[in-house]
Amino acid sequence: MQSGHYKVDILTKLNPFRKKYKVVLCIHGGAGWCMGYWGALWFLLQKGIVPVGFVARSSGAFIALSYAFGWNDQQGRDYYRGFNLTDYFKDQIRIPLFDVNKYHKFTGRYSDKISLDHLKLPIYLTTVNQTDHQIEYLHENILVTDALTITTAIPGLIGPINYHEKKYYDGETAQGNDVGFARERFKGYYVIEIGRESMTSSRVVNYLTGVAQRYFNADTNYPIDQKADFLLNINNLVGTPFETTRIDENVQIGYNEAAAVWEDLQKSLEEFHR
Repeated sequence: MQSGHYKVDILTKLNPFRKKYKVVLCIHGGAGWCMGYWGALWFLLQKGIVPVGFVARSSGAFIALSYAFGWNDQQGRDYYRGFNLTDYFKDQIRIPLFDVNKYHKFTGRYSDKISLDHLKLPIYLTTVNQTDHQIEYLHENILVTDALTITTAIPGLIGPINYHEKKYYDGETAQGNDVGFARERFKGYYVIEIGRESMTSSRVVNYLTGVAQRYFNADTNYPIDQKADFLLNINNLVGTPFETTRIDENVQIGYNEAAAVWEDLQKSLEEFHR
C-alpha cells in the first residue's frame, strides 16, 4: 500500500488472532466513482472483513474482479487510471458509440482467456437481457472480459452488446434486486451493499437515468423487497463519473466514509453472528 493514502497498523492488519467476518458484497456501479468503493473495500479488508463472494453490477464489477485477481490497492487504481473515454470510440459516429473490440482491450486486462466461473472466488455480474426482458447474473461459461463488457454496457455508449444472438445492457439499468439474488446464492451469509444513494445531484441526469431504468426494466426471479444487512453509502465523491484525475481522492473518500460507520457495522456483524 502506498504511503500517504492510509494510516495502516501493519501488525494489526496481519494479526492472525484478529476476528474475521465472512460476508457477501453487493457492489453498485457508477463509472469512475466506483473507485470510492475500492477505498471502502480496503478499509473493510483491514478490519477483518473476508468476502466469500460478490454480486456486482456495472463498474462495481471492476472492484470485485480486482480483488478476485489479487490486485493490491495501487494496481486497482492504476488499472482504472488507464481508462480513456476517447480511446474506444468508433471511427465513424454510430450508436452505440464504442467499438467493442477496442473496449475489449480495456476489459481484457484482467484476462481474455479465463472464464468467470473458473475464478477461485464466486462472482456474479448483473446485466439486463433486453431480448428476453430478464435480469441475468453472469457467471457460468462466459469469459471475464465478455462478462465485464456486458455488465458495463451503458445504453448508447457501449450497449447493446450482442452476445449469443441476444442484446444485453448495463446492469445498473436494472430494477432488480442483487441482494435477493445474493441471499439465495449465498445462504446464511451476512450481506453488505456498497453504493451511492444518488449517482449525481443533477436533476437532468437523474431524470434521464429514471427514464432509462423504466425503459430497460426487466423481470427478476428474486424478491425485490430484500435489504442488505448493512448498506454502506459512499455519497461524497468528487469529479465526474468518467474523470480519472481524481481517483486517489475518491479512493480516500470511500475509505474514510467506511471508517466513519465502522462502529455501527461492527455492532451489526456481532449481532448477526450471535
